[in-house]
Amino acid sequence: MASHPTTLHYSAPDFSPSQLGSCSLNLKIAAWEVIAVIINDQNTVVGVLQFSLDANQPWQEQVMTLFTTNNILGHKQWKTINVITCSQHFALIPNQIFNADLLDEYQRLLFQPVAGEKLAYHSHKNGYVNVFGLDAALENWITNLYNTQVTFLHQTSGLIESLMYGTSSNSMEMSIWIEPTYMIVLVKNGTSLRFCNLYATKADTDIAYFTLLVMKELGMKPETDIVKVYGNTHSESPAYQTLYRYIRNISLGHKPSFLEFGSDFDQVIPAYRHSDIYGVPLCNN
Repeated sequence: MASHPTTLHYSAPDFSPSQLGSCSLNLKIAAWEVIAVIINDQNTVVGVLQFSLDANQPWQEQVMTLFTTNNILGHKQWKTINVITCSQHFALIPNQIFNADLLDEYQRLLFQPVAGEKLAYHSHKNGYVNVFGLDAALENWITNLYNTQVTFLHQTSGLIESLMYGTSSNSMEMSIWIEPTYMIVLVKNGTSLRFCNLYATKADTDIAYFTLLVMKELGMKPETDIVKVYGNTHSESPAYQTLYRYIRNISLGHKPSFLEFGSDFDQVIPAYRHSDIYGVPLCNN
């Protein structure tokens, strides 16, 4: 049986498993990790669990084992359950022109999901519909595991909601989300989403290349415009250091203001690490 080391585990001092039924379970399920962010009914993050997966074994099987052996992940009754998936296939379609009856046509025109993926979508209040690939077998298994209805979204949905929240500046700002094999580039212009795309990466230089490419296409200036970095990285990582060589106004991201965090939270969890999951509850408001 595969082991699933917990690389991050935060629990608020006053949190008890008896409170799970009144909490929201917000999950990120990827081929390399599973992350759970637990939010109580006071909008406070009371728990974070992160489990790394073995790249040499089928990730879907590891997820199923993990959810049936971990007492928190296997808890049946939650207030709400949201799951974000990390398929590299997604598209944002304005809701004025979206038609659910045309999903097959969107698939043919926009992207081809990998084997085992189905096409799913989620409508957002900000005027777009996110169409994305979703592992069909995993969706069915997760749905049947819980007594609470499960909402599935793409990683970019939570990320957009989190990074766009409370925007007041009228200038353009770029946010970069880094994962082991891809990056997401998001650009906001005041309260408007200007750009969002995903790029497959194999080297740290790829991250710098796509960042500078998008900046050039949008007329942004590496010497002055703001770039914030989030995700699976840190300030001493080769990817961040490579970006730092080219971009003057670069920094790691911060926690969102729409959630509350314990005073000891920053001692355990990096502030820039889970914004894609933090934003998920906003997708359902």
